Amino acid sequence: GAAASVSIVDDSSNTTNPTRYINFSSTVSGASSIYADTSLTFNPSTNNVSIGGSVGIGTNNPVTPLHISDGNGGISTTLYTSDYLAISAQNTAPGINIISAGSVDTQRGVFKATRSRGTLSSPTVPLANDNVISLLGAIYDGSTSRATAAINMEVDGTVTSGAAPQRITFLSGTGSSRIERVRITSSGNVGIGTTNPQSILGVAGTITPSESNKFDLGTNNLKWNEIYATTFNGTLTGAAASVSIVDDSANTT
Repeated sequence: GAAASVSIVDDSSNTTNPTRYINFSSTVSGASSIYADTSLTFNPSTNNVSIGGSVGIGTNNPVTPLHISDGNGGISTTLYTSDYLAISAQNTAPGINIISAGSVDTQRGVFKATRSRGTLSSPTVPLANDNVISLLGAIYDGSTSRATAAINMEVDGTVTSGAAPQRITFLSGTGSSRIERVRITSSGNVGIGTTNPQSILGVAGTITPSESNKFDLGTNNLKWNEIYATTFNGTLTGAAASVSIVDDSANTT
């Protein structure tokens, strides 16, 4: 069209290592919309486009192989690492929206990571404890960004044909490392403070209510069958309340 153009532009702002960009413009003013910093090849027989180097959308200084920006200048190297995709914006809340519409419940947005060992062309099964995907939260501490909170999906045992056990772990921290706080195993057990819950809920630590004499453990209709404890402190109330001492006859010593 009359306002569309493709041009080669020298980055004059970089005097020590100048970069030449392929600039795609689609506006009347000629403002750049897409930058490719090395080569772009179109194959008309397959309709495929191959790009060498990095691509910037909204920026002429992509910091990752694909960088989508709102146009607010460069980014400090303390805010990114060796990522493949960067989405940058200033004074707003940049987001990723997977939009779907359908008539059945499985027609939904999907964010997926696939884990294997070996190579991409010749994969092998992953091993127990291999990390499948991490959702990290990073905070800039004045000198660098620290990812001190995470949700991980990990291999939870031996992988065989038709069986790929996974667990979910929740981690948090304050410094240079994250500590696991909660996990949900492949069998559905939940561990708080423990990595090996032996029942539907395993807790390593003290459990306390937020207020005294306000909350119940069970209800009048949904009672616990048996409660095992080494020490009981408090008062039992109710018509059937009792405490008894029972010998463990199975232990003869």
